[in-house]
Amino acid sequence: HIPRSAFVRYVFKSTRREPSKESSEGPLRGKILAVFGPKGGAGITLLSVNLAASLLRCSGQRTIVCDLSSGCGDVTSYLNLRPPYTVRDVLNHSDLIDNSFLEGTLARHASGLEVLAASREDQEAVSPSDFAGLQNVFSCFRTMAGQVIVDLGGRDFSLIQTILSQVDAAIMVGTLDVLSMRGMVATFNKLKKAHYPTDNIIVVINRFNAKNQLDIVRDFEKHTGHTVAFRLPNLYALCIQAMNEGKLVEEVHGGSVLGKGIEEIAESLCDPGRPGQP
Repeated sequence: HIPRSAFVRYVFKSTRREPSKESSEGPLRGKILAVFGPKGGAGITLLSVNLAASLLRCSGQRTIVCDLSSGCGDVTSYLNLRPPYTVRDVLNHSDLIDNSFLEGTLARHASGLEVLAASREDQEAVSPSDFAGLQNVFSCFRTMAGQVIVDLGGRDFSLIQTILSQVDAAIMVGTLDVLSMRGMVATFNKLKKAHYPTDNIIVVINRFNAKNQLDIVRDFEKHTGHTVAFRLPNLYALCIQAMNEGKLVEEVHGGSVLGKGIEEIAESLCDPGRPGQP
């Protein structure tokens, strides 16, 4: 528990507040992208972090990663960061949320990425009951950054449904095994039944060429009526090294096939008119 007075003093002391700069077109309105999947271990966090870095390089705009995954999110571990505060600290002081306040809660990475860390083990996980506070956070982030990547994990469907109502697009990540594919179909159809605009969902298959994977992409497309947009290759050794060393994929092996695949997703998001990967 952080005493309120100490928390407020630190956050505002560590934040340099400047007058907001608005262009002739009005204030910046950044895009929010959620990354989620129905099964743990599908590479959701790895994709969130490395896609954010690719978007930063591609757009040149400020990029924030917001970790809302349950059970102590791993974004800061993937980037080897020690966050000063978490999203729970922010939500517990929801009456203070504004741009200046949020600036002091972000952990900064050498690449230029900035992170609002997930709740710690000793903190309450984010839930749909935090909707009002999260709305305020996202509204501020839209004026602070060109793009915000939200790592949603995937175990809490009610939270996924709540957050997706606030984002511009969503990436659903899965692998080619029966359990993952079954979860993807069920999650997609639940969202469709709840009248979520499924055109906003980009489906990515990770580790598509791993041994013993099933050729069931057509089954997913048949049962959902939705196309798989991207397939990322299986580079297990590279991913494990990047995770263990707290580095981006490009830092470990520049120009890898996996890195190029993630870069292609980023380019399609930066330029929506760009054709998707076959």
